Amino acid sequence: MKSQLAKFKKIKDKPLSDILHILHLSEERLYTLCHMWIDQGHLKKDDPIFTEIREHRQARRQHSIQNRREQELKAYQELRDADLTIGETAKRLRFSRLKMDHFFKKWYQTLSQQEQSDTEIAHILRVNTTHFENIRTEYEEEARLKLEARERRLSANRLYADTHLAGIQEDLQRGTQRYLIFDIEAIQCPDEPIEISMIDCHGNTVFNQLIKPENKINWRIEKLTGITNDMVANQPNIHRVMPIIKELTQGRTLLSWGSDYDAVLFETACEETGTDLKCTFGCAQRIHMGVLNSKNQIALGTAAGTDTQSHRALDDCLLVLDILKRDIALKGL
Repeated sequence: MKSQLAKFKKIKDKPLSDILHILHLSEERLYTLCHMWIDQGHLKKDDPIFTEIREHRQARRQHSIQNRREQELKAYQELRDADLTIGETAKRLRFSRLKMDHFFKKWYQTLSQQEQSDTEIAHILRVNTTHFENIRTEYEEEARLKLEARERRLSANRLYADTHLAGIQEDLQRGTQRYLIFDIEAIQCPDEPIEISMIDCHGNTVFNQLIKPENKINWRIEKLTGITNDMVANQPNIHRVMPIIKELTQGRTLLSWGSDYDAVLFETACEETGTDLKCTFGCAQRIHMGVLNSKNQIALGTAAGTDTQSHRALDDCLLVLDILKRDIALKGL
């Protein structure tokens, strides 16, 4: 990668086509590399070559949008030429509800621009009322079903929150450790843990360990977490760590903010090491959503009320615990 950067710096004043040919890169790949070099401080955002590539991408995007609009217009014209009513035409085009409302407005504007009188426009609207009503009825039914599904999800989240917060509160009152909060920092492609931390509901550290991955930690993860290859060079690998985690988590519920991703990392580690974890995974984020009665996922930093997230496992565990304690207070448990 460094040799590619050095070669790029030598030829970056050449025409873009020559640069792509010499480096054997596509324009999209060079755009990605330029972004990375800008993040690393090797290239400026206003560099002419990066500006040119960015303008090319924007032009391609605009061209794609224009093509889609032309195809849509062509389909519309074909349906109108078939002497279909405006309602039937809209239905055949499978417009979304939002787009359908926009379509109605555009159609009314078209009639107005044709200098038809209000009486004539009203007559045309009445003629098509039946078709419009059928379409609107379908949309209303679709909206009703979506609303019911949303309410079911919210209700399930509220029950989920009540159940787990009651268990966490019991841990706090009795001094037990049925719940553990964990976080994993990992490299990606392939996904490998480089740090695992666990605390109990009292804030006590149960486990906090850097892990040596099979693959190198790339510069992005180093920048994000502050964990370097030198820091993990003499640390145990996942095969030595998983048996310890198995003993610590036996029969407990493990909560993390993004449980799906973290649980998958654990499952992958279990497969690689032949470890069978006897624990249950839960989602602290879903608990918080249930307390707020929200259907939208909430970032950890947002929920904690911080501008930045540390991206170190132990610090994130403590953030999650603080949020859960505030949720318990909000629920009055």
